[in-house]
Amino acid sequence: MRIFFLFVLILVLCCFQPVTAQQEQITTVSGVMLSSEGEPLPGVAIRIKGTNIGTTSDFNGFYSLEAPVGSTLVVSFVGFNTYEIKVKAAVEEDQQREKRESRPLKRFPNPALAREEVGVAVLSDSSASYKVEGRHNDNGQRILGPLAKIKHKERNGENSLLLIPSYVQQRRRPRFRLEYTTALSRSVAYRLPDLQRTYAQGRSVNGKLEARGAEEQERFSWGPALSSLSRDASGNLVSGKAGLPPAQAFDPYRVFRTGISTENHLQLFSEIDDFHLRGAYGYRSGQGIIPGNNYNRHALDFSGRLLNRALEPRLYLSYNRAEEYLPQAGTSLARIISSIYTSPPNFDVLNGFSGERPWKHSSTYLNEQGEERSFAPGLENHPYWLIHHSPDLQEEEHFLSGVELKTYRLYPFDLQYNVVFEQQNATNQFGFAPGTAGALYGSLTERKHRKSTFHSNLSVAVDPELYSDSWELDMYAAYLFGFKEESFFRQNKMVFESEESFGVPYVHLPQVLQLQPFRRQHEIITKADIYYTPGVYYRLVQLGLVNRMYLSSTMPEGQAYFLPAATLKFDLSMLDFIEDSWVISRPKLFTAYSSTLQEAPLIYNQWHFNSLGLPVFQFRVYNDFFESRPRKGLKPENQQKWELGAELGLFEDLLDMKLSYYRNLTQNFILPRPETFELDNVAEVKITGLEVTLSSNGYFNEGNWQAGLTFSRSRPLVQSLYPEQERVPIAGFPIISTNLIEGEPLGVIVGNRILRDKAGRKVIGPDGFPLLNPEPAIIGNPNPDWLAGLHGGLTYKKLGFSFVIDGRKGGDMWNGTQQFLNYYGVSQITAELRNVKGYVFEGVTPEGGKNQQPVDFYDPSLPVLNNRWQRYGIAGVGEEAVEEASMIRINEVQLTYDLSNAMNSLLGQDQLEKVKVSLLARNLLLFTTYTGVDPDGNLFGYQQGSGLDLFNQPATRSLGFALNFTF
Repeated sequence: MRIFFLFVLILVLCCFQPVTAQQEQITTVSGVMLSSEGEPLPGVAIRIKGTNIGTTSDFNGFYSLEAPVGSTLVVSFVGFNTYEIKVKAAVEEDQQREKRESRPLKRFPNPALAREEVGVAVLSDSSASYKVEGRHNDNGQRILGPLAKIKHKERNGENSLLLIPSYVQQRRRPRFRLEYTTALSRSVAYRLPDLQRTYAQGRSVNGKLEARGAEEQERFSWGPALSSLSRDASGNLVSGKAGLPPAQAFDPYRVFRTGISTENHLQLFSEIDDFHLRGAYGYRSGQGIIPGNNYNRHALDFSGRLLNRALEPRLYLSYNRAEEYLPQAGTSLARIISSIYTSPPNFDVLNGFSGERPWKHSSTYLNEQGEERSFAPGLENHPYWLIHHSPDLQEEEHFLSGVELKTYRLYPFDLQYNVVFEQQNATNQFGFAPGTAGALYGSLTERKHRKSTFHSNLSVAVDPELYSDSWELDMYAAYLFGFKEESFFRQNKMVFESEESFGVPYVHLPQVLQLQPFRRQHEIITKADIYYTPGVYYRLVQLGLVNRMYLSSTMPEGQAYFLPAATLKFDLSMLDFIEDSWVISRPKLFTAYSSTLQEAPLIYNQWHFNSLGLPVFQFRVYNDFFESRPRKGLKPENQQKWELGAELGLFEDLLDMKLSYYRNLTQNFILPRPETFELDNVAEVKITGLEVTLSSNGYFNEGNWQAGLTFSRSRPLVQSLYPEQERVPIAGFPIISTNLIEGEPLGVIVGNRILRDKAGRKVIGPDGFPLLNPEPAIIGNPNPDWLAGLHGGLTYKKLGFSFVIDGRKGGDMWNGTQQFLNYYGVSQITAELRNVKGYVFEGVTPEGGKNQQPVDFYDPSLPVLNNRWQRYGIAGVGEEAVEEASMIRINEVQLTYDLSNAMNSLLGQDQLEKVKVSLLARNLLLFTTYTGVDPDGNLFGYQQGSGLDLFNQPATRSLGFALNFTF
């Protein structure tokens, strides 16, 4: 690697010799970018062709750029044609004075008009005298901010400029802008499991299939075909008889509802003299696809800034409040979803109700005696009963305030000071009610968590004068102080004898946990950027050196860390063979090294580890009972990152490409230990990866387009575990979990599997079914082979279109939902295969001979637990449930239309600056090899539960519209 960089450096320096020999003349090109209607154009890009040196016009259209005489400026702006401008010296301009093209660029060509300027326009360095309009205290003619206007005057052969600073223009005319956005969207459940509608609730009894119901507390749907059954006067299933209504199948998915989300957002911008103010308020509310999942969020923020002062202050405040019932994390939603999916086809979840909002009518989930309606009372719950008895509630508040002070008056020093105060309050209540299937008692947990944070940051940037034409130096230093305090209260209760959602519970043995940890941290950051510039504004080599010293009160024994970082960049744009190439332009090579650390959180807000000691069949009465706290002497995670990459343009800048290869090494990887629930340093993890980004844009008559492609490939590997152990579970259950295992990818899936001989052949038992291996093993890897994304947009006149597509190749997922549905006999696959007879599994007998024993997948002469799907337990065989989760998802499609002119014509005056209507579709289509609901789902909604699916929330497809007004 060192030889490679030395070779590149020698090559670049040698190739650049002809360039450095030139004595280039520099001129300042400035002006105001205006549309053909005379309106300022902010954001116009002006770049010196063949380099990365450039600028953009500010809010008032003003730009200023130093460029070599004879160079070419490339000017581009969204919605306009890109064109080039030749920079000429004053002598050349004098010869063409009659053309008067030497003025600063005043108009940007309208692409709708014929382009008379096609070719080369001229800018010059004519030294015009200038005057600054307005009073400027003691600063004389010095301009302290951007320009609002430049007026050109010519008198007696002399030209002059009248410069009107923006702060002078703003004092004359206060500006106000009001933006209002309203949006509405509707969502529906998408890709639900295939349930069978053929066979009734029941099982094999005394050698035949028997329909059974709530009276027998029958949980399974292994009964006879519904077509052979009728219903008697009491509604019970009986053998088909003339005169009795036939049994029919019901759709349990009627429990889901249409999700609705509404959003309103109001912003006010004001510029009065040098004061810039912004205020905003937003409100969002909605309901999820599961009844009872409702939320609302309020957001309020304000910022103010004073410009053109010796000390430029900025103040910002924000407040957010959110409230959600049945939040989408934890087991409550999984409990409800499982009660929907496992309902037998003959059980009418809505109890004949056909009106609106069935979940609000107690007749759907309560019988005439006021007891819960269930297809297996005491063993299974009605989904609406669970919804009405769920205590789950989440409330969050977030307050942020800060002050920023800047000064640029102490040349060559720039000073900045920031103070930030932040407070977050979170209240969580979750559990399950007495009467929940499988529970002897109810459970209620109350959790209150407050975080208060104070940050102070003093930084100074230095631009020293090196008195060298070839070297530049920028320096930066900062001191950061932070104080964080967290207050935590948790109470677990066992609840008995309550029938009204914990209305008057009898509480037994409450468990209380109170914590109030804090952390003080100090950081000193020093940075130096060194540039080698053999040509004007051409930085051939850039070297960045950073050191960060970190110390905190929660470090073991007050240990301080020194964290160096370095970057090295080469800009090859001006090499002769590059300038003459139409394939490659603006190539840059870079390499970087950094060392960072991450301390454990004071309070760990993830509970993915709680289920690791729970049998999988008891997940419905699972609760996040335990908290994980840092063990004494816990070390912070230390990450070292190496990166090598390149940036370049391709095919005359038609494509911009960036690629990088990285290698990250994380030492002291932090994870809860399931046996002690303590956060501990458990492993060393290495991640190697490749990232590639391609982007392009272009213009055509009355429109423009842009597109981008991303590709990434990552290989996370557990290099070692410490202290030495076989594996560290991350999430899941004893029978199936994701894990850290030395020498294996991060998060591999470990579960049960079929027994095989040394040749890999299945071992078949005497009854003809495969035997289970008593030892668990790695059965899947949830890490994808690669990820990709495609995004793009098109604008034509007033119409806009954009899209986002995501893709993934590989990555395994355990489909535990399918295993449960197979066990209950409600999946479509059990309906299709339960009548298979005389099947011979390929494999060998325990003695090594070829298996020749035929089996029936479901033999009514045997107990129901002997069938193909129940014999291995409710979670089945783990390796049979692992599926590849490759997918292509059309994530977002948006169509917009600008109604500004139409609305202003209707109103008869130009009161509206912008009116835009948008139509938006999310999760429109999903193509995947995974048969579950969503390959991106996580167990119980926890990020660490990726790769595991047990009644995960189904994906939703949403359609909506938005209106945006700007006054």
